[in-house]
Amino acid sequence: MRSSKAILIASAMLAIAACKDRYSNSAGGEVGSTTSSAGPRLTDVDVSNYDLDMDNVRKWLAGMEALMTAAKADSAVAAAVASNGQETTQQSIAKLEGNERAREILRQAGLSPREYVMTMTAYLQAAMADAAERATPPGKAPNDVNPKNVEFIRQHRAELEPLISKSGLSVTR
Repeated sequence: MRSSKAILIASAMLAIAACKDRYSNSAGGEVGSTTSSAGPRLTDVDVSNYDLDMDNVRKWLAGMEALMTAAKADSAVAAAVASNGQETTQQSIAKLEGNERAREILRQAGLSPREYVMTMTAYLQAAMADAAERATPPGKAPNDVNPKNVEFIRQHRAELEPLISKSGLSVTR
């Protein structure tokens, strides 16, 4: 369990890092900037019109937990969910689609690989935007973050925090 949680957390943190370089604080400085000059990563697919809801977030978290459980026993599933921080969203989706077991796990969770990655990316972007705006000094999220998703994070914080915490992530604090 510990190694699958590590894969999950590393993948999510790499996705967060891919988003972080796009946030700045009110003083003009960057909030959590990265120094990587790599090409597009988990932000190459526009999720600015992808609206989050609790049903999809629950499905994403259930799918993530099931994938992590499977990754413990199946190195091919582990490879399908692992991220090096350099791949595009399309590549992440293709890796999941290319693994029959990962596709089946996500189907059972009620998501396609695309929905899984889109929900994860939209959630992480909105959570980072919310965190940037709540930082001291306050940060400013990029214009392409869906404001409905940031508001979703704020409205559902009490329900989301225990779900996200249980998953091993902590991006809403």
